Amino acid sequence: FGFESFKYNSFEQLCINYCNEALQQQFNRFVLKNEQSEYEREGIEWAFISFPDNEEVLQLIDKKGAGILNILDDQCRTPGTSDKTFCQTLYKKCTSHPRFEANFRHQGANKFAVNHYAGPVEYSSDGFVEKNTDDLPKEASDLLLASSSEIVKELAMIISNHSPVNSPGKSPTPRNRKGSSKMTVGIQFSRQLKELRDKIDVTSPHYVRCLKPNDLLVPDHFNPLIISDQLRYAGVIEAIRVSRVGYPHRYTHDAFVSRYRLLAQAEIKKAQCVVKQAKPVHVVVDTVAKSIWKKMQCEIEGNHEKNIGQPNLVKIGLQVGKTKVFLRRSPYEIIEQLRGKKNTESATLIQKIARGYINQRQYQSFLRKALKVQCIIRGFKAKNAVHKRRCNYRSTVIQKHWRKTYQLRRFVSIIIFARWLQKYKRGKQGRRRYEYLNRIRKAVLVQKYWRCVSAKIYF
Repeated sequence: FGFESFKYNSFEQLCINYCNEALQQQFNRFVLKNEQSEYEREGIEWAFISFPDNEEVLQLIDKKGAGILNILDDQCRTPGTSDKTFCQTLYKKCTSHPRFEANFRHQGANKFAVNHYAGPVEYSSDGFVEKNTDDLPKEASDLLLASSSEIVKELAMIISNHSPVNSPGKSPTPRNRKGSSKMTVGIQFSRQLKELRDKIDVTSPHYVRCLKPNDLLVPDHFNPLIISDQLRYAGVIEAIRVSRVGYPHRYTHDAFVSRYRLLAQAEIKKAQCVVKQAKPVHVVVDTVAKSIWKKMQCEIEGNHEKNIGQPNLVKIGLQVGKTKVFLRRSPYEIIEQLRGKKNTESATLIQKIARGYINQRQYQSFLRKALKVQCIIRGFKAKNAVHKRRCNYRSTVIQKHWRKTYQLRRFVSIIIFARWLQKYKRGKQGRRRYEYLNRIRKAVLVQKYWRCVSAKIYF
């Protein structure tokens, strides 16, 4: 069912928690019985494992004459009883019980508390008598028994806890109903629980616990407080504690050697060289026991150089059986710590070698790639240099021809312009001389005519 503890707990919660108490006791005894039988079968030294038994709680609930369910059953069978009279009887008979609690506040509110294995739970007695009786109303029962259908009558007699001895068509009389004896819900639940435990005892049970991660019903949300409460109420924490009292960790010889041989590599090699070879499991156990004993003594005495003597396997909590090796919690944690340290060192060494090899391969690969890249870059640079030189040579040739052409054209232009200037200058000078000579000629001509006229006049 799962242990239940709410703000208001009634008859249903008492039945459910009673079932959990019984199954928890059955589980504890089953685990211890299997463990102790395995210890005897393996032939190791062991002492009886004591654990807190919840027999007191079960006696408080189902003990004949003094248990809560039996008191409630008596109250249901007695006419004129109520929840209040049930509480008063409960306070008188159960107050002295160590698992029962009913202070003045509880008594004033008709409540009581039971110290279960998962913690105290406060129950309210309201409705206990009615829920335990679980009777149909008289009118409904009479109506079903007076039906003309035989099936309905038979169902009514089953519900009313009557035996179908009446003839068809004849309804049972009130006298027959008064003489019948009906089992209450609490007693019926207790008997069914006993039958369930008897069936579990003759089987090989496997326990599965379902946990709810949160009360919000949303994914990807883990509430540690709710999980811890469920583990405690389901008895898982108590079961783990009971299991850890003995030898909770056990390995077969092959599995132990396979798991912890790295802690005794040198000793195993030495043992293989001896004529009378010891079993590997004993070699590993002796080596591991020395390491555990040394560490335990150093932690106790605080002296790492003192002679610590030979290890005691029983005190260490490490024993070798016929087919298995048994470890308690403390040596298991120490040996796992040593194994983890050795694994870390080995992993570091492997990583160092692997990383060195990988880096060396990478370095060689980088060298080859760098050389290839250098060759490509150098070839590219050489090509660029040759191309640049070719471009310079070609540009020089082009510049030479261009300059030659340019200078030639400029020279020709200068010559043409000089010739034009000379022609223009010489033409201008010739025209000036021609005008000068022409004026002289005209002056001579004018003088000639003037002298001729003057001579004529004079003559």
